[in-house]
Amino acid sequence: DPQGRFALEWYIVMRGPATHRQRVTGTRDWDSVPHIVVTMSGRAAGYVAVGFANSSRMAPADVYIGWVDTAGAMYLTDRTTSVSYTLNGPDPVQNGEVLSAVQVGGWLNLTFRRELDTQDTLDQAISDTLMHVIWSMSNTVPPSPTSLPAIHEARGALQVNFFTAVQQASPTVNTDWVPAVLLAAFIVVILGLGVAFHVLPGTDTRKRVYDVVGQHFLLPLQPSMAHQAMMDFFPALFDLSLGEMFICCLWVAVLLLNLVVEA
Repeated sequence: DPQGRFALEWYIVMRGPATHRQRVTGTRDWDSVPHIVVTMSGRAAGYVAVGFANSSRMAPADVYIGWVDTAGAMYLTDRTTSVSYTLNGPDPVQNGEVLSAVQVGGWLNLTFRRELDTQDTLDQAISDTLMHVIWSMSNTVPPSPTSLPAIHEARGALQVNFFTAVQQASPTVNTDWVPAVLLAAFIVVILGLGVAFHVLPGTDTRKRVYDVVGQHFLLPLQPSMAHQAMMDFFPALFDLSLGEMFICCLWVAVLLLNLVVEA
């Protein structure tokens, strides 16, 4: 982290491949399993987390979240994030093992290990190539291993080759324009509906249009059955005043901005 809030250290232990029985039963013989030992250090009072992804979108990702509770007990949970960046529940098979965790001078230092290739479809295999790595931390201690705070205080991303220690910045995609575009589309739709269902069917409007372009070049602008049905079943939408439409637009804008910020 350029701001000095989070650090990631690791080393790789190469041994012979683990047997299928060791993976299934969980009786890993770590001396014979190729694995990585990772230390997460964050200026946080709650938890620290790291995730491995194979795409520049950073999701879905294989995530490991660790913390120390008020009694000093160490916790590590192996989870995934969805394409929409939602944190899923604990994986059925927990492939991370916490080795140590301590709070010192406002820093949480937690070390865990996992196999390079767990052969778990929910995990990302760690190989000799650049991987997308995400990290986050929170000042809120999770109340339980199954309940995590929804908000983190800091997060970041980079690309790392864990075998060669080569690092580079992760590509970023500027999506600040998305809410504006979606809001503009929403407003256009509302205005279009207002024109289609309130302005065009009116006799005075139809006459003025006919006077400009000629009656033979326009389709009849009488209210259709669809219009009547929609007016009957959705009066709250099509009878909105200008002020009410403005409030709706602001409400949708807030929702869109919230979605982008959470992503």
